[in-house]
Amino acid sequence: SLYRLSDFTKFRDNQTFFNYFFWGALIIITFYNFILFFQLRGKIYLFYVFNNIVILLFVLGQSGLISELFFTNSKYYEEVLLVFGNIAFIFYVLFCKEFLELKTYRPKLNRIFNRILLFWPIPMILIPFNQSEIAVAIGGLIAIWAYTMIMITAYRSIKRHDPGALFFFIANLFYYLGTIISILQLAGVLPTVFLGLYAINFVQIGTLLQVSLFSLTVGSRILKMQQEITERQLEQERIK
Repeated sequence: SLYRLSDFTKFRDNQTFFNYFFWGALIIITFYNFILFFQLRGKIYLFYVFNNIVILLFVLGQSGLISELFFTNSKYYEEVLLVFGNIAFIFYVLFCKEFLELKTYRPKLNRIFNRILLFWPIPMILIPFNQSEIAVAIGGLIAIWAYTMIMITAYRSIKRHDPGALFFFIANLFYYLGTIISILQLAGVLPTVFLGLYAINFVQIGTLLQVSLFSLTVGSRILKMQQEITERQLEQERIK
């Protein structure tokens, strides 16, 4: 795109403000859950923290800031996105596996996810050999399948009245919606500026809504644990 200098400065200032707001909010949410991990020692919190950190790096890469700061040109822009995107997928699946308790309720699906995570680094191995398009194709197909299965499992968890499942389901819907709008903008189906926002902004909004609702999801899991502890204590009192 070509801009007048004054227009570009205005655009850049708006995007910078938007980026700082997003990064600040994500860092606060991540730090809060990092504290929860040390207090409760649950794997789910650690997976969630790493998921947020890698998402932050991914969005920093998508906004172009990592390429701008660390490379003399944008030669490695796509490679940066692919690497962080693949790592984010790993922690996202680990978090979802733990939250949805696939080992207990969907053991077959849990084993399939374990195998996927075992072979998931393969797309990243293709990147240094200039096979980014093949890596994107493989990663994209697996990610679409994985997200679909996670959403189906989350929906079934809602019907099972699992605490936090509704927040989890809605959180993913926000993220998927933001990503789809972003892709349609990049593909030229939607205008470059849609509802006053650019493609990267929809990804940021979807991501922020997702991790915010994930925090409520994790919070509901804490309440569930507290209720279970209270019930065990009451049962022990009745036995005495």
